[in-house]
This record gives sequence, C-alpha cells and structure tokens, in this order.
Amino acid sequence: MPYRVTFHITASSAIPGLPPEAGHALFEALSKIRRDPHSAGSPDPDDPAHRHAVFGGVGVLAYRINEETELVHVYQITWAG
Repeated sequence: MPYRVTFHITASSAIPGLPPEAGHALFEALSKIRRDPHSAGSPDPDDPAHRHAVFGGVGVLAYRINEETELVHVYQITWAG
C-alpha cells in the first residue's frame, strides 16, 4: 500500500513558483517516494526517518517518514535551477 504524502506549509508554498520541468520532476520523485520512501533519497545520519531526495538534477526535497501511520511528511522543497 502506498504511503500518504502531506506537506508542511513551507513546502507547499514553494510548489507554485516552480518552473514546469521542476513540477514534473517533483511529481515523479514524490510518486517514487509514495511507493517506497526508503528507496528514494538519503537518510539523515542522526535520524534515518528524515530523508533528502534530489529531483530534476537541481531540486531537493526533505521529508520525514512515519512508519506507524504510513505517512510521508514533506517539510521543505528547494529548486536551485
């Protein structure tokens, strides 16, 4: 069963400003994360539930995995392109 994805207000407010290619890359990254959040991105060494994933070559999204609720909470989206 796929994980649910929620967004912190900081992350969701970054989405409307993304160029179309970034939005597409973000959607693809989130689709992969939904299916298996542990296979995408790299874990924070201090807390493996926190992960960072690159999208579109120059974007980064930060998220936290809650195993009990099967929830991925995206708390930051950065696009450097």
